[in-house]
Amino acid sequence: MPSLRWAAVVALAANLINATPTIAAEAVGRAVVIKTAVTGATGPLVVSAPVHRDERIRTSNTGLGQFVFRDGTKLAVGWGSSVVLDKYVFNDDNSVKKLTIRAAKGTFRWISGNSPSSAYQIVTPAGTIGVRGTAFDVHIAPNGKTAVVLLKGSARFCSGGGCRELKRRCDCVVATPSGAMSDVIKVNRSVLT
Repeated sequence: MPSLRWAAVVALAANLINATPTIAAEAVGRAVVIKTAVTGATGPLVVSAPVHRDERIRTSNTGLGQFVFRDGTKLAVGWGSSVVLDKYVFNDDNSVKKLTIRAAKGTFRWISGNSPSSAYQIVTPAGTIGVRGTAFDVHIAPNGKTAVVLLKGSARFCSGGGCRELKRRCDCVVATPSGAMSDVIKVNRSVLT
């Protein structure tokens, strides 16, 4: 009987040593619209589901997800998209000290919340978008080619090819992961093809 107890203690100790603690990441916002299939780290997302720091959100080829962060920032994730809520540091005054999103592919709409513009950063395969209290759309093709279209406010897009300032409604810039970048132009159908 003592050997049976000893075996149980050894088995329990082995399980405790090999166990990895699971710490839930900080909830940084919630889903407000979910259409067809949108998944997060734990599986399918539903309306009112929390989204967490470091969580990857993916949409199906017909999916759409809209999310509101704690500071009022809104992010819409279009069909066939993938984005990671990479860095999120919240201040005590209901504002964000740092919010970084890594957009890998797909289509997104960003609308700034109540935090200082310098707190926001969107990283794409072709460059980084600095937010200036604004709303804009982003499309990232499977090859990483990125188009940014300003809807309101202003934004700055920087890559290996330098930086471009988007200041007027419908200003657009297109960049590739190799560093090639267009001048800022008015968006039109030929740009988006």
